[in-house]
Amino acid sequence: HKHMHALGKYLIDEGNKLSKEFNLPVEFVGYGPHPVMTIKITDDYENRLFKSYIYQHMIKAGIIFSTSMMVGYAHTKKHMDLILRELKKVYAELSGMKNYKEIEKLLEGDVVAPRTVRQTQ
Repeated sequence: HKHMHALGKYLIDEGNKLSKEFNLPVEFVGYGPHPVMTIKITDDYENRLFKSYIYQHMIKAGIIFSTSMMVGYAHTKKHMDLILRELKKVYAELSGMKNYKEIEKLLEGDVVAPRTVRQTQ
């Protein structure tokens, strides 16, 4: 368990450093093997736009990403560093935006649905 806890703590700590560096409303919380990325934008739609853009970027980088993550035994520090490198890239893009509604023009897919209205096919 020490391995998973250490990697999760590393992702939480370094993720929070990036959020501060880019002055973005993102905070990593949780513990050890279950880091959770919270987006502190009170407007629900803007929050979901922001999240959708991060998801889009991460998927394009080949990372299946969610705001709720689970670290497993097979993960390594290299995996966490890859996530952090890609977060840094997308944070750099987001930090220059004056209004998060600008993200609408950059999305190639749908905006993430509200938590209470998940649709399945």
